[in-house]
Amino acid sequence: MEGDAGGCKKGQKTKWRCHPLICTFLKFNLALHMVSCQRLLPYGILPLCPRTTWQKGRSIVKRKILSLTLFLSFLLYFPCLSWAWSGEVVGITDGDTITVLNSKTLKDVKIRLYGIDTPERGQAFSKKARQFTSKLVYGKVVEVKVMATDRYGRTVAMIYADRTLLNEELVKAGLAWVYWKYCHHPICETWKGLQMGARMDKRGLWSDPNRIPPWEFRRKKRKPGAL
Repeated sequence: MEGDAGGCKKGQKTKWRCHPLICTFLKFNLALHMVSCQRLLPYGILPLCPRTTWQKGRSIVKRKILSLTLFLSFLLYFPCLSWAWSGEVVGITDGDTITVLNSKTLKDVKIRLYGIDTPERGQAFSKKARQFTSKLVYGKVVEVKVMATDRYGRTVAMIYADRTLLNEELVKAGLAWVYWKYCHHPICETWKGLQMGARMDKRGLWSDPNRIPPWEFRRKKRKPGAL
C-alpha cells in the first residue's frame, strides 16, 4: 500500500547525550550567569561571584542535561507506550492497511502497518496478502501500538491480535517486504531475518522470479508514459 510505514527513530544504542538544541539552550543559560558575574569583576565585587557559584551552576546544568537525556532516551526506546489502544477491525483495505473501530472514541481509524509493505493491487500476491490479513484480524479486537502518523494522515502502528503481531506474520509468510526505508525499530532486525528465511524457502511472493518491491512498482506507475 502506498505511503510511509515509518515512525520511531532507528533503534541504536543511545549515548548519554542530550539533543544539540537542548544542550545549546542550557549552555546559553550558564553563559549568561557567567557573563553577569564577569561584569562585576571590574568593580571589585568578586566576592559576589565566587568560583563555587560557577561550579554550582555547572552542576545544575549537568543535572538538567542528565534528566532530559533520560527522558528523551525513554521516549526513544519506548515511543509507543502512551499511544496504545484497542478496537475491533471493521475493514481490510489491503494487506498492510486496515480500519479499526477505536473502543474508546468509537471512531473508525485507518491503520497503516508499521515497517512493512505488501504487494500493490495489480501485483502478484496482493490478494493473498489481503486475505491473510483478513483471516488473522478481521472482526477481532486488536491492540494498536501507534508508532507515527504518515503524510496521508493515517495512523502507522503495530497490530497485535491474540498476542500475534500481524506485521511480523505477514513477513514470515512471505506476503510482505520489510520496508527498510521506514523500519527503524529494533524489532526490524528480527523481521529482516524472517524475510531472509521466507526468501530462502521461497514462500509467498519470494516464489515469483519477477517480483518487484511495492515501492518500486508505485514509482514506475507515477513516471510519465509508464505502463
